[in-house]
Amino acid sequence: MRIDHIHFYVEDASASRDWFVKHMGFQALASSVSRHTLTTVVKSNVVYIVLSSPLTSASPVAQFLRLHPPGVADIAFVVSDLEGLMEKAVANGAKVLEPVQQQSLAQGGWKWAKIGAWGSLSHTLTERTGNIPLLPMFLASEFTTKFSPSTQPKATSERFPLQLTRNSELFAGIDHVVLNVAAGDLELALDWYENVLGFQRQQRFTIQTDNSGLRSQVMVHPKSGLQLPINEPASANSQIQEFLDVNQGPGIQHIALQTPQI
Repeated sequence: MRIDHIHFYVEDASASRDWFVKHMGFQALASSVSRHTLTTVVKSNVVYIVLSSPLTSASPVAQFLRLHPPGVADIAFVVSDLEGLMEKAVANGAKVLEPVQQQSLAQGGWKWAKIGAWGSLSHTLTERTGNIPLLPMFLASEFTTKFSPSTQPKATSERFPLQLTRNSELFAGIDHVVLNVAAGDLELALDWYENVLGFQRQQRFTIQTDNSGLRSQVMVHPKSGLQLPINEPASANSQIQEFLDVNQGPGIQHIALQTPQI
């Protein structure tokens, strides 16, 4: 299991795309429009970021933003046995948001499904075969998608100073993703990721200062080494509690990116 892409729900997907290109050196890859949602994708090497914003109040992004500030709505994983993982997930109480679906193309194909995770976070699970450069969400019949040079914003030194070349690869991958949960929920979240997705517990630590306190457990997937630290607040003035208050619930606090050019 490894991370396929991170999906942000934001107020303006185009502006967010330009921020990733201008400030982080990502490449704008594709854009899609449905009846109610604009979605765009940026990438750096193997790191894919999907950005969606609402066009109408019927958009699931609009529903998310009524409950939370802009942030990560879904972490998508590539898996080797989707049916087996979904069977295990359901047996351990996971909520199925989208059942297993399949799409075949001449050069290969994939299967995917989606489960509810902690709070409003979800996990899309994908199994790929062959050389498939697209994401499943861009093949839904209501989408019109163009993957072409025309979707690539012009790189100028003024607007995109960090986009050195179209093939710039400032990031080597995603190092870890951190989930913050409410006080008292850490053990429940750990059990969920163990039983549903097969993560294992590694380092555990507690930090307590006059200004903040937290309890943290690092979860690691045994096959890929993917790291998922999970935190809960250990004091009323904890930085974790501050995040929970601003986010109006649990969610992804930060994403750490690997780079050979820090």
